[in-house]
Parts: sequence; C-alpha cells; structure tokens
Amino acid sequence: MSDDGELQFWTAFAVKEAAIYQLQMQQQHLQAEIDEIDEELQQTAKRRKLRMAAIMRLCFRERHVWSYHRSSSWYDTTLTNLPDSAFKENFRVSRTTFTYIVNACECMGRQDTNMRRANPLDKRVAIGLYRLASSAEERTVAHLFGVSRPSVNLIFREFCRVVVQRLEHLYIRLPRACEMADHLRQF
Repeated sequence: MSDDGELQFWTAFAVKEAAIYQLQMQQQHLQAEIDEIDEELQQTAKRRKLRMAAIMRLCFRERHVWSYHRSSSWYDTTLTNLPDSAFKENFRVSRTTFTYIVNACECMGRQDTNMRRANPLDKRVAIGLYRLASSAEERTVAHLFGVSRPSVNLIFREFCRVVVQRLEHLYIRLPRACEMADHLRQF
C-alpha cells in the first residue's frame, strides 16, 4: 500500500470513528432524555397517587355500624307459639308442609362467618313463603323477621329459584297430547 492509499485509509477510518463517536454521544444524550422523561413520569405518578389519597381521605365516610341490630321478636317468639291455624293463615301452608319445603331447600342454608351470623334455613324459607303468601312489602317482611330489606329481596329470589329447581318437576307437569284433548273437552 502506498503512502497516499494509507493516508486515505486512515482518514476514512478517522471519519468513521468520529461518526461512530458522534452517534454514541447522540445515543447517550437520547438515553439521558429518556431517563429524564421516565423520572418525570414517575414523579407525576407519585403526585397523582398522593392527590388520589388526599381525595379519598376527603371523601371517606367512617362507618360507625357494621350492621344494625334488628329485632326479630315476631319470628323468634310469636311465630313459634302460633297455633296451626294461624300458622297456615300467615304462610298458606301447614307446619308439616313447611318442614317439607325447608328440607327441600336445604341448599339455601348458609354458614356463620367471623363477621356475622347467617340467617337460619327455616328463617330463610319462612321469609320466602311469607312474601309469597302475603301482600306485605319488603320493608314489612324485613321488620317482622329482623333482617334488612336487601336481604329479604335476595332471600326471596333465591327461595323462588330453588323451589322451581327442586320441586317444580315433582308437582307441575304439562299435559300430553292425548290428555290435552280431554282437558279441552272439559271446557
């Protein structure tokens, strides 16, 4: 290689090295900007969390009562002492039928938790039957049984669903085609 070729080689090499150095410097500068933006984002997120915590503290409403004490004296005392005729008048079923329905609806039973005691199964069934048997509002049923109105609603819906699932096929049957003609003639 001649001196001229060697000079060109080293010149080109130096130019490439300078370009690489410049690119590395740009890369470092861009990385520094990215790090700075990331830091700003983290600081913004921290400030947002602090603001949200402050807002939550302002909006927080301390609960003084986990659950209200409700009197269930009608269910606990009066209902157990009702004569059979009054029981049937209130629930539209006899005590024997009531017991049968309680046994059929045993999947409605709930377990006590550390937070509160569960409503017993017979009380849940009684709520469902009383709601079906009377025109009483949820509020009235809730007062009689010593539970909340939302509990009456949930228990009533669950009771209806369970009765349909467990007992409908035993007592309700659509007539067959041959029986249908008989039924139509009777009208």
